[in-house]
Amino acid sequence: MPRAAERDSCYTHLVPELGVVKLAAETWVFLYSPQDTSQVGSVLGLIPDSMLSELAKLRPFSSGADGGSFKFVCLAVTEDYYLIRFNEETGEQVLVKRTPEWEYYSWEQYLTTEIFSVDARHSGQLLRAQPSDSASAVDPAISVSSRYLPVRVQGEWLEAVWESPEGEPRRGWLRWRYGDCLRVYLFYFA
Repeated sequence: MPRAAERDSCYTHLVPELGVVKLAAETWVFLYSPQDTSQVGSVLGLIPDSMLSELAKLRPFSSGADGGSFKFVCLAVTEDYYLIRFNEETGEQVLVKRTPEWEYYSWEQYLTTEIFSVDARHSGQLLRAQPSDSASAVDPAISVSSRYLPVRVQGEWLEAVWESPEGEPRRGWLRWRYGDCLRVYLFYFA
């Protein structure tokens, strides 16, 4: 069982079975109500079509880290729409149409292809030798390293590599999520 500090830290809430959608093009995005799919607004990149009303509410999961794209936590997928959390602070949700401008990533894909490194210091967790809370901790001196390179995901666990003080590659496991809580900070560049 994880320690309380490990279990209680939560960067954002997510749907483990789903992932992230990324808007990679500067294009009009129409926002629809999750209740009845009526249009509730639109934005063009960072420019709203109605005097900052939608821009003021826009708080994506991540933005601009890779040249200007927005990333949103995906909460549901239908044949025609993604349900996204449009505002991470308020939890506001909207539907966006599934178009080629939106790229969908499972959490496993996202962590291993879109993320350069992760940092778990805020959660107080230790790196483990195996993907298990009962596995032995990796050398504590190594566990205070600030960033780890994600290699693969196994359920709630992320295998990471880093360089030891002696310059040797090391491996260990940490919980990237606990239930529906993201427990690591994500970095897109070195």
